Amino acid sequence: MNILQLSYSLLISGQLMTMFVGLGYLNKKLRNKKYALLSILVILLISVLYQWINVIATGLVWLVMCTLVIYHEEMLQSALFYASLSIILLIFSNYLIYVILKSLSIMMNDLGMCFLSIILYLCLAFYLRNYILKKAPLESMIYDISKYTVIATFLIYFIFLMIERFSDVDCFMKGAHGIFMLAYSLFAVLISFLAVYIKKAEYKSKEEKNRMEYLIEYSEQIEKSYMEIRKFKHDYKNILVSMENYIQSNDIDGMKHFFYSHIKETGTLFDQELLEMSPIRNLEVKEIKSIVLSKLYLAHEKGIEIDVNVPQKLDSFPVPSVMLVRMLGIILDNAVEESSIIDKPKILFAGLRQEEAITFIIANKCRSDIPDLHVLKKKSYSSKGKERGIGLSNLDELVQLNKNVYLDTKIEEGQFIQILTIWEG
Repeated sequence: MNILQLSYSLLISGQLMTMFVGLGYLNKKLRNKKYALLSILVILLISVLYQWINVIATGLVWLVMCTLVIYHEEMLQSALFYASLSIILLIFSNYLIYVILKSLSIMMNDLGMCFLSIILYLCLAFYLRNYILKKAPLESMIYDISKYTVIATFLIYFIFLMIERFSDVDCFMKGAHGIFMLAYSLFAVLISFLAVYIKKAEYKSKEEKNRMEYLIEYSEQIEKSYMEIRKFKHDYKNILVSMENYIQSNDIDGMKHFFYSHIKETGTLFDQELLEMSPIRNLEVKEIKSIVLSKLYLAHEKGIEIDVNVPQKLDSFPVPSVMLVRMLGIILDNAVEESSIIDKPKILFAGLRQEEAITFIIANKCRSDIPDLHVLKKKSYSSKGKERGIGLSNLDELVQLNKNVYLDTKIEEGQFIQILTIWEG
């Protein structure tokens, strides 16, 4: 093998490795030893076969990438999207570097251009993962738009490439696909940014709606508590009137009998579990206090034992209150749902301030045969049935939207424990 062939093989291997690294970076489910090993084997195989299969290698790489994603995710649309995106990013980087160097009249060999393309590719992959994909849940409109745009872009490029390599076309046609791909890619980026803008507006509207629903739920709980207080005052007056009659008639024995049989035997006038929820007063942010109080009160009404521990005042949180309301709401809803189907249910809620973080701990007794965490975190999973309820995958997406929020979920000794940590700054 001469130097030219060696440099050409290095060029092909470098670009293949870049695409597989990009695929693993964009889709975190592929970050494992099995994916790395399979990627190396595919890169070596295609690098050797490239001189014979030529442009068909691009299609083969795409099929292999799709297969790897399907193996790990079992989602065809996700496989098509990530595989197409990984390849189209490199194609776009190559053309953009070529256009920039040509416009600046800079001469550079293929290895130098490949190196610059890889750097640009990694920068674009970093931006897409951290500023586009991370902020757009996979069910959202932006994902659908981006998905079909990326897949269409790759297929159109591949068709142009096949026409150029295997057809007798004029020079204009041979160069046209480069300009077309660059323009098409820029158009795709513009469409994606437009989708982000629309999605943000839709997301803000949805957040306001969720906030209003939580406030309505809280208002209903307040109204219910008020009615119970009125009922208590009414019963209290009746008790005083009855005892007054015994006193006026000097019937001490009758009053004792009335007290022990009708008052003491029914328990204290105030529900002990409601008194145990009093530490919630240390949650001084109204939205947070509202959602926690309403969910725990709902659990209490269902006969679930409640244990609350908020020893210090928590008057501010380094995360949007609406976001925290949604996260705590999902966790508590799931705790109540699980507790309602087991014997002797109990929910623990704790809010603690540490040196640089605020931690919420929600624990509940769970079934001995509760599914594993990877099953619970599947999209649309719910014990209520298909496409019902709010699963842990939704909670994970909310956590990922906030860089200073960390969620630890575990099942230990019959307890389902979720620890939500919010770091300062």
